Amino acid sequence: MGSSSDDPQTSPPRKKRRRWFQYRLRTLFLVMTAICVWLGWESHVVRQRKAALEEIKRSDGIVLSAADTRELSAALIALNAGKVQSGKDRAVASAFLWVTNQSAINTSIPFIREWLGDEAIASIALASKTSEDDVSRIATLFPEAHVGKPQYSSPIDSPQVR
Repeated sequence: MGSSSDDPQTSPPRKKRRRWFQYRLRTLFLVMTAICVWLGWESHVVRQRKAALEEIKRSDGIVLSAADTRELSAALIALNAGKVQSGKDRAVASAFLWVTNQSAINTSIPFIREWLGDEAIASIALASKTSEDDVSRIATLFPEAHVGKPQYSSPIDSPQVR
């Protein structure tokens, strides 16, 4: 007699179909928790940045984003034409000159922060009364921006950064 493998009446065992996406409910909860913690942190950062921007604007600082470029170009043209009267317009145009003098401006932020309502900031010109601790805090919150205290002596002069 032959072995059982030579027997024609026995058939080979069927291969099990492999399930590719098999996981436990516990794994699903852990992954969802990790995603929610990450989104919560990103949302917290966006809220901090928005609060800091409001604080900067209240203290007579100037925030320049990519969307502000057209308006500031007009202010720069008016500055060079000598049509700028108010100190705020002069400060805006001066801050724009400071931004254009900076090299390698990288104004990108992660997509998820844009989705959460944040915007990329190119430059932040702080008021001269801003403390150095606040300058470093703002520079940490806005790593894509150039943060400083531009100083100017006349509306036409290019500002100097302290």
